[in-house]
Formats: sequence, structure tokens, C-alpha cells
Amino acid sequence: MWWEGWHPPPSGGLKLNTDATVPQGGNSFGIGAVIRDSEGKIVLALSKFAHSCFFVEVCEALALREGLCLTKQHDLSTGWVEVYAANVAAGVNSTEPCRNVVCFVFNDISALCKDVGVSKCKAISRCENGVVHNLASLAVSSSKDHL
Repeated sequence: MWWEGWHPPPSGGLKLNTDATVPQGGNSFGIGAVIRDSEGKIVLALSKFAHSCFFVEVCEALALREGLCLTKQHDLSTGWVEVYAANVAAGVNSTEPCRNVVCFVFNDISALCKDVGVSKCKAISRCENGVVHNLASLAVSSSKDHL
């Protein structure tokens, strides 16, 4: 298969992968999101650029939020979500009340997960999430959004 390390969802399913990249010392960040089917075909993809400076955790959470918004905007249902940031996956999966700087983003993410059928968010390695990392890097290098 052409993707290295990525594992498809069960037959007939869709999987959303997201990532963010924050350039060293930068005042901007890029995000990437890809929705693929069980054969690995890309259904939708985006990369977005933002002129803002946030903690990496916030950028990773915003990447997931944007990916879920993309899923919802196109009336898709995805049962599987994978992110690079373990702390974001833990925050999404937590049943405890949110008590950190990204609570407002996690609240949106929780609602969007319900809307598009996500039951669990999993943290994966960079090699399993390489396509979306490249999309996030594209957004930073081009300073443009791409859909």
C-alpha cells in the first residue's frame, strides 16, 4: 500500500486523521486533516494556515476541531479519529470535566464527535500520520489554505 504505517478503518468505514505544525519561534501554525475510506482513498483533505501563536496542544486541538467540522460540513460519518498529540486524544476521551486552557475547544470537539459518530480518539505516531503532517507543513510553507 502507498501509505506507510497508516491502518484503514473497517470495510465501509471512514477515518479522520489530523495534525498541526508550529514552526520554531513562529507566530503562525498550519493544520492538516484527511478523511480516508477503508481502501485508503482520500475522500476529503484540507490544510489551513493561521497567523496566531498558541501552545502546540491548542494547535493540535484546533486541527482536530477543523477536521471534525469538515466531516460535518460534508455530511459524513466517521467512527475513527486519529491524532498525533496524545494529550489531545486523552482530553477528547476523558469523562472528567475539562480544566485546562483548551476547554472551549474540547467542548466543541466533544459535540462534533457526537454529531459525526466518533466514539474514540486515538493517538498515533508521526509515521502513521505522515500525510496530514505534510498537509500542515504545506499550509505553513505556502501561508495558504487548501481544500
